[in-house]
Amino acid sequence: AGDLPEVAAFLHERMARRQFAPAWDAGAMTQPGLVWMTLRQGGTIAGVIGVWDQRASRQAVLRGMPPAIARVRRIANLAAPTLRLPAIPAPGQPIAQAFLTGLAVMDDDPELALALTAAGIAHAARIGAQVATIGLPAGHAWLAPVRRRFRAIEYQTQLHIAYWPEAAPAVAALDPAPAFPD
Repeated sequence: AGDLPEVAAFLHERMARRQFAPAWDAGAMTQPGLVWMTLRQGGTIAGVIGVWDQRASRQAVLRGMPPAIARVRRIANLAAPTLRLPAIPAPGQPIAQAFLTGLAVMDDDPELALALTAAGIAHAARIGAQVATIGLPAGHAWLAPVRRRFRAIEYQTQLHIAYWPEAAPAVAALDPAPAFPD
């Protein structure tokens, strides 16, 4: 992804506006399995995305499935490539996934975000990941275009803040903007 300090500065500038976003620096950007992709316009960074293959250190393993899915799993897996869906692994097998992280673009431009997301998904496929995951907050400007452009299986998460009573002033001072924990 070119010069990591330049990419880190770009990420720092964009991520500072996102509540709970990771703080990437050049050192953290060299994690095993993490590849950074940059989009440049006129030599200037216009966008960045990381593709993080964590299969060597962390895996999501399918522990079981409802009996109805178990009965049709093999047939569903035969149809999966045609339907552009991932295969359903057997119980006990890992889900071959990569994480798209650090997506940041100039002016939060949805077209640039879509281009980088597509590049990230393509890279994930090249490294053998059947699934690429990305986290976007509800209501974010990129969410609707991502839903339209990519075949997705969505799941929603709620974040809660737990704190001791003496931390109430700090919690009250939190930005009310949507969380963007990546």
